[in-house]
Amino acid sequence: KRCKTYLSYQFLSIVSKYLKKVHDIAINIVVCFNGGGFSVK
Repeated sequence: KRCKTYLSYQFLSIVSKYLKKVHDIAINIVVCFNGGGFSVK
């Protein structure tokens, strides 16, 4: 059971990193379309 929990924690952290990356890309695209009034890095 402990191993399974560890794997699901790893999976969650990978998913959250992936979602953050997608989120950052989406923000960059929105900023680009808005004329780049402010930059997000």
